[in-house]
Amino acid sequence: MKTRFIFFLCGCLHFASACDGEAIRQTTLDGTLPPSDAVIQPHDGRVSDEQNAGRLIFVGPGSSRVADGSRYAPFDNISDAYSIAKSGDTVLLLPGQYGAIGEPPPNVIVQGSGADVTSISGPWVLGGRNIVIRELSIQGGKPALRIDGDVLLETVAVTAAESAIEVNGTLVGRDLTITDMDGPSSDTRRFDGPRPSDGAAVKVNGNGQFQWIGGRLSDSGWTGVSSEGRITLTRVDVTRLGGPALYISGGQAVLSQVQINRVAVAGLLSTAGIITSETLRIDRVDPSTLIPLQTGLAMYGGEASLIDTEISGVNRGVRLSRGADLMATTLRITEPRIDAISLDGANFTGHQLILERPANTGLSAVNMSIVEVSDVNITDPGRIGALFNTTHARTRDFSVTGSQSRGLVIQNSTGDFNTLTVSQSGDVGIQITDASGLLTVSEATLVDNATTGIAVTGRTGDVQLRDIHVSATRLGDAGLAEGLHLFETSATLDTIHTAFNGGAGLLVEFSKFNGNGLRFEDNLGPGTVLIETEAETQLSGIVAERNRGSGILVLQGEAAINDFQIDGTVADLSAGPGDGINVGFGGTLRLSQGASDNNAGHGISVAGGCRADLTDVSAQNNGGYGLFYDCDSSRVTLAGETLFADGNRLGAQPPCQ
Repeated sequence: MKTRFIFFLCGCLHFASACDGEAIRQTTLDGTLPPSDAVIQPHDGRVSDEQNAGRLIFVGPGSSRVADGSRYAPFDNISDAYSIAKSGDTVLLLPGQYGAIGEPPPNVIVQGSGADVTSISGPWVLGGRNIVIRELSIQGGKPALRIDGDVLLETVAVTAAESAIEVNGTLVGRDLTITDMDGPSSDTRRFDGPRPSDGAAVKVNGNGQFQWIGGRLSDSGWTGVSSEGRITLTRVDVTRLGGPALYISGGQAVLSQVQINRVAVAGLLSTAGIITSETLRIDRVDPSTLIPLQTGLAMYGGEASLIDTEISGVNRGVRLSRGADLMATTLRITEPRIDAISLDGANFTGHQLILERPANTGLSAVNMSIVEVSDVNITDPGRIGALFNTTHARTRDFSVTGSQSRGLVIQNSTGDFNTLTVSQSGDVGIQITDASGLLTVSEATLVDNATTGIAVTGRTGDVQLRDIHVSATRLGDAGLAEGLHLFETSATLDTIHTAFNGGAGLLVEFSKFNGNGLRFEDNLGPGTVLIETEAETQLSGIVAERNRGSGILVLQGEAAINDFQIDGTVADLSAGPGDGINVGFGGTLRLSQGASDNNAGHGISVAGGCRADLTDVSAQNNGGYGLFYDCDSSRVTLAGETLFADGNRLGAQPPCQ
């Protein structure tokens, strides 16, 4: 029997020895703690390359026995434990509440029994190197914890203080929880432009470095983290703040898998510095009592690079000004109450942007901003899909659907707008006004917009439209339904196709333009209407088929058309008699190398007081004359091979005495 007892005791001791390595994570109230000479594993906080291995020195509040720091006779105050601790030792705090404590000796770990059962009182100033704090909570102080040295916090909670942490040295936090920071709410709040008050739960000064891996910051009266140093946040949730989640005023911030919810003023606010973010979520930004700003990302300076960002529950998704520079890839902004993205004197590069149901504008850029975006989808904006004013922009694969007013507005700007799709706009698809230099729109498709597919006005720049398809334009408030409308402008059109629009395929008023490869089909108005166009207006490669009223209608003004085919124009009571080409109200037209056939009215009609010079032109199988003109007041000259006799119902032309 005695022999069996000895074997049983040895087995128990062997099992206890095997568990020593995990002892610091198994501390409980029942006293099952390792002996004072147990060896602990080195920490991996990357504060230092030095490895710690040593004894556990126990501390228990209110201990009355003779203490030696063992698990059965713990010290009753931390200073006694510090006095015998050597490099590599761990001071282990048993459950309880401790007052303010000093800084541990070099390379000595301070370990609690869990943040929910072990607490100390702040403020706590840590200025040494290679300090490791684990499994405890710090309560009170302003700040509760000041980091002047190199510190690792692991599974630590900072709570119920005026502010949590001030970092002047290097801090690594793992599974760090910061909550109930009420002090900043009582600070005098300032908002001189973008700059908030100095109050923040965590403040990282210019020389400070803070790496936060896993954890939560919640219930702070003002800013969550304010930094002008270097910070890295990974898998951190920020919620229920009275101010911005993050305020970056300098240095560098690296964010990964950060979630921001129910904060005020801005999710992320910057005035300087460099921000890099991957997988950022911002939801519900509320106003503060003094600052109405409710923005997901507000940049008043500085640089940022975002990958995979989602923003919702805001007034503005992204607000950039004062030279801020943002690069964003895979950005989704849902239902902002004003604009999804707005720039004022800033730079923005974006790819894969989804801007859903903004109450005002999807993308707004003004005041010498620079924009380069691709793969953009803006859906159901409450006012304008995108607005560019005094801006240089380059766009590609840009789509606007369901704008309540205009799809795209470009004013006093320059740029290259390529591969556009604009549909279902309540007013104009694309409005171009007073281009300030070269402005190109190419490979654009406009469908089911009201008033006009593309409208251009202003003579200050060089507007070029290339490879444009406009269809199904419907009647708008201005009483128009044109495919394209040029008004008091100068423009170049190349490869334009307009079809099935409610008005003219192309309406040009008081303008000068050159057009090549223009095709007008099945429009409910004339194929093209030229009103008081200037003498330099030239068109070539024109096809107009099955339009109503006229294939080409020239009123006043001058134009030269070469290489044309007009066919199947339909008579319409409101649009006109169905002439292939009609010159009226003193207009002058030079036609060469083309035909006007199979029209309901005349092939070519020249009204009194008008002039037409025809070279190598024919008109056949029309419902009226091949060529009709006023013998007394029209001026018509014929040159080259002309043919007007064959198949016209009324003949070649009216007989003149």
